[in-house]
Amino acid sequence: MALVMVWFCIPHLSVAQHKVVADTTVCSVIMDSVKLHSYRYDANDSLRYFAQKLLTCSEEIADVDGQLEALSVLGITCIRENNYDEALAFFERNQKLAVKVGNRKVEAQVLINVASVYTSLDSSKRAMEMLMHSAKIFEEEGDSAMLVYTYTNIGILFGKIKERKEQLAIVERRSPWEVGLSRAEEP
Repeated sequence: MALVMVWFCIPHLSVAQHKVVADTTVCSVIMDSVKLHSYRYDANDSLRYFAQKLLTCSEEIADVDGQLEALSVLGITCIRENNYDEALAFFERNQKLAVKVGNRKVEAQVLINVASVYTSLDSSKRAMEMLMHSAKIFEEEGDSAMLVYTYTNIGILFGKIKERKEQLAIVERRSPWEVGLSRAEEP
């Protein structure tokens, strides 16, 4: 159906070229569905469905940008489901593809996503490494907006690290009430 509609719109293209245009149009519509569902946290299943369709369609027509978007969204849906191993697998594929095509900004964005996974796994050191590397790339690329966003994430992570250290210190210390009880129990 889409091929017929495209045929009338662009009559000078060959059948093969019309198929590429139609496939690209289908991928574009799927991408719009992915973007629409990505804002709804209650629509994770449909988001995963459309992202998987986008990945398949983008691979078929060799649309690298579509593949990068789909892999990122699939990783994010896995984070929302607390499926961190699968999220890391999608982000690893995303990272390799971004490096292969030389898309440094996507490479840095993937590092932010990976940092999110490590933060969820309470691996602050690894998360900080990812964020620092991401900040370096954004600085080299001159993307000040994403650099600020990355530094904000670094600040949030520092806050979580400080909060954890304070919580551990409280747990390690015994409250005066507990100390009083233990003295009362001594003979």
